[in-house]
Amino acid sequence: MENIIEETLKANIKNVNNRFVFPTQMAADLWADRATLTCGVTAVAMERFMAWDDFKGNSIKSKQKDRKSIPSVMRTVFSTLLLEENKKNPFIKKLIGPEFSKEAGGFTNWITSLLPSLSLWKKHVEESKAVLDEEDKDLMEIYEKYSMFLDENGFFDPAWETPPFQSDGNRYFIFFPEILSDYAEYKEILETTEDVEIVSLTENYLPSIAETEKLPVANFYSDSRSELKSVSIKLRKLHEEKNIRWEDMCISVPDMESYGRYIERELELYRIPHVIRFARPLDSTGAGNFFAQAKECVTRGFTFDTLRNLLLNLELPWKDRESINQLIEFGKNNNCICSYSYNGKDFDVWEESFKTDISENRAKEFYRTLRRHLTALVNAEKFTSIREEYFKFRNFAFDMEKCSPSTDRTISRCISELGGLIDIETEYPKYALPSPFSFFTEQLSSTKYLEQTDNLGVRVLTYKTAACAPFACHIIVDASQSSLSVIYKPLSFLRDDKRKIIFKNQEDPNVTQHFIMLYKMNSLDSDPVYSAASKTFTGYSQVCSYLNEQEVLKENISRGYYDTEKNWLEKKDSKSAPMELTDISKNGFDFWKKCQNLSGMEGNDSVKTTDIQNRINRRFASKNNEKKIQISASSLKKFYTCPRIWVENNIAGLDEPVNEASLIDGFAQGALNHKILELYFSRLRENKLEIRTTGNGLEEKYTNILLKAVDDAIEMQTKTPMNSNGNSFIATELINATKNVLVENMISVINSFSEIFNGFTVVYTEEKLSYDDPEKDYVLEGYVDLVISDGEENFIIDYKRNSTPELLYEDGTIAIRSESAEDSETPVQSDIKGPSNIPDFQMPAYLYLLEKSKGIKAENCAFFSMGSKEIVPVVGQKVFDIHKGLHPKTKLDVYTLEDFEPTMKLFQQKTDEYYHRIRNGDFSISDSNQNFEMCNNCTFRALCRRTFNVSRKN
Repeated sequence: MENIIEETLKANIKNVNNRFVFPTQMAADLWADRATLTCGVTAVAMERFMAWDDFKGNSIKSKQKDRKSIPSVMRTVFSTLLLEENKKNPFIKKLIGPEFSKEAGGFTNWITSLLPSLSLWKKHVEESKAVLDEEDKDLMEIYEKYSMFLDENGFFDPAWETPPFQSDGNRYFIFFPEILSDYAEYKEILETTEDVEIVSLTENYLPSIAETEKLPVANFYSDSRSELKSVSIKLRKLHEEKNIRWEDMCISVPDMESYGRYIERELELYRIPHVIRFARPLDSTGAGNFFAQAKECVTRGFTFDTLRNLLLNLELPWKDRESINQLIEFGKNNNCICSYSYNGKDFDVWEESFKTDISENRAKEFYRTLRRHLTALVNAEKFTSIREEYFKFRNFAFDMEKCSPSTDRTISRCISELGGLIDIETEYPKYALPSPFSFFTEQLSSTKYLEQTDNLGVRVLTYKTAACAPFACHIIVDASQSSLSVIYKPLSFLRDDKRKIIFKNQEDPNVTQHFIMLYKMNSLDSDPVYSAASKTFTGYSQVCSYLNEQEVLKENISRGYYDTEKNWLEKKDSKSAPMELTDISKNGFDFWKKCQNLSGMEGNDSVKTTDIQNRINRRFASKNNEKKIQISASSLKKFYTCPRIWVENNIAGLDEPVNEASLIDGFAQGALNHKILELYFSRLRENKLEIRTTGNGLEEKYTNILLKAVDDAIEMQTKTPMNSNGNSFIATELINATKNVLVENMISVINSFSEIFNGFTVVYTEEKLSYDDPEKDYVLEGYVDLVISDGEENFIIDYKRNSTPELLYEDGTIAIRSESAEDSETPVQSDIKGPSNIPDFQMPAYLYLLEKSKGIKAENCAFFSMGSKEIVPVVGQKVFDIHKGLHPKTKLDVYTLEDFEPTMKLFQQKTDEYYHRIRNGDFSISDSNQNFEMCNNCTFRALCRRTFNVSRKN
């Protein structure tokens, strides 16, 4: 394809009075470089190659000689003050409803975006002579107020000007101005000027959709991951086989926010040097987001999540990380979610919590100093005060010697923006903003920042940026209909019906194909690569209609030298050995080798085994017999759910990191409910009272026993640290504030339980059971919630807060499924379901321990749900009969102790197996149990990495 730009340059570059105007400065600079190689000149003056914006500023000059162009920030100042004025006396009736005027701050940026277009809108409205409706009246009001603002301050808005072209004796060649969004405003001026020549794409370069053979080809993949992998392989081939330099290739990305990180990862995997040129808002980085996070802390009253987000912003060079960690840990343990007001009094949850723990002096002093500095910073009344307070805060909190260069540059850029606001504040002191700090943070969110770099490599740019730039090869990813569509909609803030009237049904300029063909024309040494995917990172898509789709099957996608390396390592192709291992493989091997030599082990299995056994002995040693290890139902459940989870928890001592504070978690509430039931039933046992209720509820003496149990349980919960947050200030206040609700609920629970087991007596409640079998090397231990008796048979009852367990009869054993995290004794990994062929060990353990340690045989077992106030029978004719009496229409299979015998044998077998496996260091797993669904939901999947193996089998 003939390159129009190059031909134009060859024909006109030798005349020093000719100037060449490109859509972007990048295109201008690169064509200036190429001209010295292909256009018969050895050097060119760079001022002859310019971008469109520079051309407008130099050649289409304003007639406003006594005024200066309005700074963009002053538009935002005007919008802010306009909305403040509207808040006091609403004059905007339609665009912003009067009822929303006091909370209309979110419209600031939108109002600002309207201002440059209001002059064009007014011109068209006056030409159409249409009657103004309410929306038009609002726009006219804004226009008039903005005009007065410009006049008062000696400003002019460049977008409102239609100045003439001023000839300077040079001839200008403007390349493809039709692809520019604002060209229509200057089209009439430029097309009638003798010193300007417009260079456009002719019809030969814009084939119709029906001419499929002339359309560029787009590779269409099943998903974006395959697409980006193929793009990386293509780049390597162009570099290795065609000797194209990395910096002579360019990737254009329509959606850099969604695709940027994935492209960067693929390029790194394939060792392709690259430079991503994408300007992001200043507050999109951790360093730039500091000011927004500070504002969140202060405006939301230093809630736990806002304080945590700020202090765990690792891009900031915090001076005292130890105090930070201590404060966050204190906040988690003391439920410092948020401060609040109650009965007309304000409570700072942090200060109130510090009163309950006088040992936290370091965290307390750090919090108070942090709060004082941040409050002064955010509430500063002037931009100059913001800068002063920032440097005070920096001296207290930051160690700038630890600051990374990237963070330093970003924060410096933010302070530079603040300096610009200070200049505006100094020059125009009459415009006092209601919240300078909020205005500052909004400016950071709308100011784009591109960090400079000297690196060379493949350029990754946003789509359209390099369409007119000469590269050896252009690659356009995500070439879908929605991503490549470029349609300019003048006055886009208007409804479509109004726009049709104003522009007399004229279609909006569609330059989608222009960009596609420009990329093709400017891919000079290789055909351009257009690619798209059916399943993208943001949804589903189809190839742009101006491209000729060519499907690429997944099985035909090569992984390049990774396939060669893998086949060689797996000895599938020993002849084609790779010239070198990839960096990722080499680094992984070096890291693995280093780990093998830690602690002087050098792969000595006996040393490792001894270390594991010592940890097991310390963790599970029985108090009564320290030579034996303790086994409980919860440890069995965790081990058979996944041995690797058991190892990570019990040997490595790892837990899922939790940086959240809760009001009062389910485990604390469950512990309180259990304690109330324990106290109630223990006092029935002490007073030799039967479990009893009447048709009208509990008798008075039973109610009094329950009320005393509630009071005692609350006192134990709040005064004694029964759990991590049992005695926190806010948990105590919440429990006391909701005591009446708690009492009503527990009366209902006890009454329902008593109706089911009316007349029964209490045998044990929250009883510790332990059995040291002389023939075994372990001690089995556990706590049973409640054992009751009807005078003939014993019943084991286990409380559940909300869940309703399910019974499954599998292979001769009864499996009990109860997956509620709140009801689990071990909250770790409570969302992971264990293997279906292993029963729940809780009831078998209770039956076994009760008989062996107490000499009591329980003939019946059931769960009792405090949420539904129902029982779920597990085993025993009588408990099934009770359930049948309550629910006569429910069909339920009855399981007796004889039916449960295979389950009991399996429990004993698995207990012995558990002991021998941990003694022998056998933590092997199976494909049937540890499948993809289970492994993908596991907290430790990043450490275990089995997810990658099981995923290939699905």
